[in-house]
Amino acid sequence: MQEKVPGEIGNIVVRASDTDIAIILLYHSPTFTATLLINTGTNARNTRRYINLTSVGEVMGALLCESLPAFHAFTGYVCLCEERKEMTACKT
Repeated sequence: MQEKVPGEIGNIVVRASDTDIAIILLYHSPTFTATLLINTGTNARNTRRYINLTSVGEVMGALLCESLPAFHAFTGYVCLCEERKEMTACKT
């Protein structure tokens, strides 16, 4: 990942609703000079939200951000539970 204009301060907005993308962005957040935002939700149900991942990454710290991908690979998964017809973490 690299910024479009290195050294220029601004916002980088990524539209995604997947936790994997948020984890990858948090991993890279310390390397960006611009503010990193993730745009989640939809306009249809008024659920659109902007999460400032730069602020989240600063609170968590660089070491924790670097360890997130490995932790998520071992523990994070999402599957479709047939009885509820929605994306939820399934119980094993």
